[in-house]
Amino acid sequence: MFQKILAAMAAFLKYAPIVIAAVKEVETAIGPGNGQDKKALVLAIVLAAVHAGETVPVAQVQAIASVVDLIVGVLNASGLLGKTTTEVNVPPAV
Repeated sequence: MFQKILAAMAAFLKYAPIVIAAVKEVETAIGPGNGQDKKALVLAIVLAAVHAGETVPVAQVQAIASVVDLIVGVLNASGLLGKTTTEVNVPPAV
């Protein structure tokens, strides 16, 4: 169990800076709305940046998707994406 927690934390710390930058750029380029489309675009950008040309394991893609959801929720709650909400969706524990 402890190893899974460490792996999840490592994934978050590894991808957080890339995800934050991608989320902000996509939000600026596309604007409000289309959340699922923007999430898919952010995920594609992050995967391309992290693993240019490599196959990415499904578990790692899911972990990155969870990081995207968490960061978007925090940025929305803080008002940094032009929204003000108190809702932050925390992914379920592994």
